[in-house]
Amino acid sequence: MREIEAEVDANKGVYPNGTGEINIQGVLRVAKLSSSVLEKPHHVATKEKVQAWLQGINKLTVHGASSIRRLVTERADAAKDETREIMAVWHEADLDYHENRIALARLAEENALLRDEVARLRAELAGENVVRMRRKGQD
Repeated sequence: MREIEAEVDANKGVYPNGTGEINIQGVLRVAKLSSSVLEKPHHVATKEKVQAWLQGINKLTVHGASSIRRLVTERADAAKDETREIMAVWHEADLDYHENRIALARLAEENALLRDEVARLRAELAGENVVRMRRKGQD
């Protein structure tokens, strides 16, 4: 019964075998027991417990082909919507990335031009009489 509950939990309320309804034969199949086991007189109490459990679990699960189809379709549609949202955010981030790469290249070029201008202006200010001394570690 724990295995069946785990399957129902893993499938979010749908028992994946058949029409989704769980019966005694399904419980016995999962337990790898003969279908006649619960018919024996000394298993009457066990059979009643299993039937009570089945009533409870079948109220919690979705069963019937049309109900399962509807539920699965809703889940698939929700997954498609989520995928579309993720793709839209990814495309927006990709556009931002490419715009930033272009801006970075433009700014690097502008930086190089400004460095050249600073070097030229320093040379003009220094004149011919002053020799530029470099600090330790500067090239």
